[in-house]
Formats: sequence, structure tokens, C-alpha cells
Amino acid sequence: VEVVGNGILKLSGSAPLRWILHAKQIARTVPGIQDVDTEGITDPRMPTLLTLRQEVEAAIVEFPLGKDLPVPEDLPKLEKTVDTLIMLESLARDMGISASLAVYGYADASGKDKRNFELGQARARMLAAMLYARGSKLPITVYGMSAEFAAQHVHADSTSDFPSRRLELRIHLAQQPQDVLESLEKTSLP
Repeated sequence: VEVVGNGILKLSGSAPLRWILHAKQIARTVPGIQDVDTEGITDPRMPTLLTLRQEVEAAIVEFPLGKDLPVPEDLPKLEKTVDTLIMLESLARDMGISASLAVYGYADASGKDKRNFELGQARARMLAAMLYARGSKLPITVYGMSAEFAAQHVHADSTSDFPSRRLELRIHLAQQPQDVLESLEKTSLP
């Protein structure tokens, strides 16, 4: 910790994210401190959180024609993805970060548009149901995507004959300063 420039408190090293946020908040109450530079300080758990997010977003789960359950060889991948999401959710919560999940269910161009949309949504809801059955409280938004959109956005790693029949997962992470402050208030001295 050092004061540089015109009242700028510079933090460096590693610390839990909750501590970093609290230090940033409380340091501004110190006379003479105008701002806090936290670029040099990191939470050592952040790389793990970002790796878990990358694993989830890279997952490829594909489906047979007209079905909302994955092809049998992708069931272990789906289970691993759910396990990873549970770990991500727990770590994010411990770090004071809110996580949410958007699940995009795709169908191919065979069949009617309405049925393909419903099938895409059913595929996305299936993953959400698996997470909730495991006790997840992760906010999940599900989307059924049109066949036209699915064909335009085929996953680069897909090697199957039906890359349009799949799930796509996107994780959103955000800091929760209010929750961090509330938890710190509960543990601070009277």
C-alpha cells in the first residue's frame, strides 16, 4: 500500500475480492485520499473463476433430430458442464460476485419454424432443470434460437453432422458491492 500522486492510494499484491472492494470503499474516507488504484491487486481465485467460465462457454452439447435430450455420447459432457457450473456458482458467491447464465437452445432448419423454436427452448430448459435439481440458485435465462441464426453461428469446434442442434452457454459475472458491504457490516465490530 502506498500513496502516490495527488492523494491516490495504490494497492498491490493479492487479496480476496471482498477485501479489495472494502478497502477501496473505506480508503476514500481517509483524509487526503482522493482515489484508490486497485489495478495492481488481484484476488488469487479470479483465474480459477475465469477458467471455469471458459470451460462452460466452450462446452459443446449436441442433440439428435427432434429431441430435447442430448446424443448419448454427449451426456457425460452435459454432466461435466453442470458440475462446472455448480463450482463456478459457489466460487463466485464466495468471492462476492453475482453470476447468471444465458442458455441458447438451437434447432436445425428441418421442420417448421415454430416447432424448431419450441425445441430450442426445450433444450435450454432441460439444462436449467438439471442445474436447479442439483440445488443451483443461478439465475438462468433460456432462449430458443431460430434455425437461420443457428446455421450462421455454428460452433468452431463442432465436428458433428448436426452442429446446429446444440446448446450455447454464456456466463455473466458482476461485482456485488452492496452485498459485500452488508456482509462486512455483519462481521465488523459494534
